[in-house]
Amino acid sequence: MERRTDFVPVGALDKRAEPVHAQAKRMRSKRELLRGLVAQAPFVAKNFRLYFRNGWRRHILRSKVVAPYAVTFYVTHKCNLACSYCTQKEPDVFSDELDTAGTIELLRRIRKESDSIVITGGEPTLRSDIEEIVAAARFACKFRCC
Repeated sequence: MERRTDFVPVGALDKRAEPVHAQAKRMRSKRELLRGLVAQAPFVAKNFRLYFRNGWRRHILRSKVVAPYAVTFYVTHKCNLACSYCTQKEPDVFSDELDTAGTIELLRRIRKESDSIVITGGEPTLRSDIEEIVAAARFACKFRCC
C-alpha cells in the first residue's frame, strides 16, 4: 500500500483516541514539569501564594486591600538633573524624607505584605544613608531586591 504524505493519523489529532496509559503518562509529565518549575523558580510559588491569598482577602474576607506583588519604594525625591519632562522639580512633589531608622521601620512594615522591592527615587544616591537602607532591605528585612 502506498503511503500518502498528507495523511495524518486520527490519534495525532484526537487525544481521545490515544490509550489511557499514554494519557496518564502525559499527565504525569505535566505534574513533573510543574514541580520542576516551582522548584527551580521560587517566584512562581510566590505568585501562586499571593494570588490565592489575595483571592481569599477579596472574596472571603470582602476586603479591598490586597497584597502587592512588588513594591516600588522612593527613598528620595531629590535629583541633581534638570530633565525637561520630569516633574520631580515641582515643589508639590517634594516631601520630607524619613530618617534612616524611620525608613528601615517602614521597610519592615512593607515586608509583611510583599517580598519584592524596587528601590528608586529621584536620584537615590543623593541620600547619604542609601547603602545602609539597601543593606537593611536586603539582609535585615530579607527583601528580594529587583
